[in-house]
Amino acid sequence: MTPLQLANLLLEADYKYSNTDITPSPEMSDFVLEWNQLNIPDDVLHTDPDGGKGREREPHVTVKYGLLSPDIPEELRQICKETPPFPVFLGTVSLFTTNPEFDVVKIDVESPWLRKLNQQISDTLPHEDTHPEYKPHLTLAYVEKGACDHLVGDDPFKAEGVQREFTAYGLNFSGAGDDNEPGRVKEPILFSKVKKPVAESVAGQPRYRPSYTKPVVVYQRNEIATLASALVESWAQQQLTTDQMTRRLRSGSWSTGMKYWHNRQQFPQAFKRFVEQAEQYIDKLREITFAETVNGVDPFAQCAFPADPDRIRLFLRSNGRRRPERPIL
Repeated sequence: MTPLQLANLLLEADYKYSNTDITPSPEMSDFVLEWNQLNIPDDVLHTDPDGGKGREREPHVTVKYGLLSPDIPEELRQICKETPPFPVFLGTVSLFTTNPEFDVVKIDVESPWLRKLNQQISDTLPHEDTHPEYKPHLTLAYVEKGACDHLVGDDPFKAEGVQREFTAYGLNFSGAGDDNEPGRVKEPILFSKVKKPVAESVAGQPRYRPSYTKPVVVYQRNEIATLASALVESWAQQQLTTDQMTRRLRSGSWSTGMKYWHNRQQFPQAFKRFVEQAEQYIDKLREITFAETVNGVDPFAQCAFPADPDRIRLFLRSNGRRRPERPIL
C-alpha cells in the first residue's frame, strides 16, 4: 500500500474498518478546540464537495484502527477490564503531508500506556494493519497544502498553568460504516470498572443492567495509583534522587494529583492514600532502577515526545505554577 493510498483510506468518512479511540477530558477538549479556532482560520480549511473534512469538532486519539469485527469483541471488553486508567501527554503541532490535495494539522501525542494498549489490541483482535507503525496523534484540521507549515513545532500548551496531560478512563468503539449510518455500533468501554451488561426480562421486554459495578472508592484508588505513578515517573525523568522525591512529596511541591493537595483537609484519607501510594513507588526505585520497573524495559524508551531533554525537564518540573515547599507531614 502506497502512502497516498493509506492517506486516502484513513481519511474517508465511510470507514472500512472498526476503530477504537480515547477522548480527552472536557477541559482539554475545550482548550484544543479554542486553540484550533484561534490559530487555524476558516479560509485555509480543505473541505470535500460534500462538506466533509475541514475542522475536527470532536477531539480524539485513535488507539487502533483496522479492526475487522463490526461489533464489540469480547476480547476487547476483557482488555479494557484489565487496563487501569492512564495518563496521556500532548506535545507539539505537526503535519501529515502524504495526501497531494491537503495537509492534516495534528498534535503529537505520547503515552507508554497508550502504546501498550495499542499493542495488546493488535496482538489479540483480528485486524488489517493500515499502517505498520503506530503514531498517536490528535487531529486538528484538514487544510490546503502548505497553509499551516508555520504551525509546525508550535506548542499549544507552553503557557504557564496550561495542562498538557489528561487521564484516559476508557475507550470508544466505533464499528465500520458511514458516520451518519443509524446501525453503526458506537459504544464507550470503561477501563477497570464494569463488565458486560446481562439481559433480564421485565414485563416481557428485555432490559439491560450491569452485572457488576465497582464501588466509587475503587475508582478513586485506580485514579490515585495512576496519578501517583505518573508523579514519581516524572521525577525519575528529571533524575531526582529518591530522597529528593520524598522531600518534594512531603512539601506539596508537585502538580500531578494536586486536587488531593487542595482537598487534604476535607478528604484527609484520600490525600493520605495518594502520598502513601507515591511513597511505595519511590521505595521501589530505591531497590531497582527506573528502567527495570516495567519488565526490564524503560516504558519511555520509545517515546518521541518531547524530543528535547531540556524541554522534558522544564515540562516535568513546572507543568503548571511552581509552588514553594511547605512541610506539612
